[in-house]
Amino acid sequence: MVVRLWSPAPRRAGAALTDDFPNDIMLLSPPAREGRSRAARGLGTNESMTETAATAPVIAAPRTAAAPVPAAAELSFTERWHGYYTEKRIVHQWLQVHLLAGLPVKRVLEVGPYLGLVSAMLASAGYTVTTLDIGPEAPKLGPAAHIQADLTALDPARIHGHDVILCCETLEHLPWPAVGGVLAAFAASGTPYLVMSVPYEGAQIGWSFYYNGHIIRHRLFTRWLRFLQRFTIKPPADIDTHKWEVGYKGYSLGALKAKVASSGWLPMAQHFTEGCRSVFLVCRNEAVAKAADR
Repeated sequence: MVVRLWSPAPRRAGAALTDDFPNDIMLLSPPAREGRSRAARGLGTNESMTETAATAPVIAAPRTAAAPVPAAAELSFTERWHGYYTEKRIVHQWLQVHLLAGLPVKRVLEVGPYLGLVSAMLASAGYTVTTLDIGPEAPKLGPAAHIQADLTALDPARIHGHDVILCCETLEHLPWPAVGGVLAAFAASGTPYLVMSVPYEGAQIGWSFYYNGHIIRHRLFTRWLRFLQRFTIKPPADIDTHKWEVGYKGYSLGALKAKVASSGWLPMAQHFTEGCRSVFLVCRNEAVAKAADR
């Protein structure tokens, strides 16, 4: 069961800031509240709220061919940025950078940068950033270099020379059997550290509440019994779809950690985010650690 008290859809371009919290209870006077609600429905605030029953018989209009639906205009980069980076994702992106604070790292390989917020934050924090993606273009802000590569056919020599690999919300887009090979290639590069995250759908509950003299804001979500369900892939060939998520049947957190460990990484710490519901693993390269201990 999933209980959502806020919309998971991104805020549309040009929408008011309060649309990010559609379940906010605005502490307005009744006339102001009514006007706000009617304006949101596209009604004039001076229209009558009274509905009267029709006295004349209703005659159905003749059916006509449906008008062609115009093609949706392609969103600009700015519109895509605002649509994707919602409040919950901003926190998730921040944590990716924050987890590096306790590691002796400077050169970062960021896998799957997408629109580039983490790349820009890393550069702003003083890290040297190289991005890796299946596409040829790097984000405009942040990266000093870019590597175009297919993760499932990655040559470890191409990513040699970094202090940490940051691979967040990427591995779930690959088939589960392919994940171990990708992690092994990361380890074979000699990179000392790995910070990774994937969606976490294990049993959990989250609730937050905020109040001041103008607004009440509350959010609630739950996840139960996912381990009894098989993860459904729709459509399986689409690179953007998730192929698996931790917490579903056959994809436990223990199974993920075992795959990480068998690929040459030693999990050192784990962290969870409640907005995006992800699990983070901070790992050390087993071979590099053994060499350092000699």
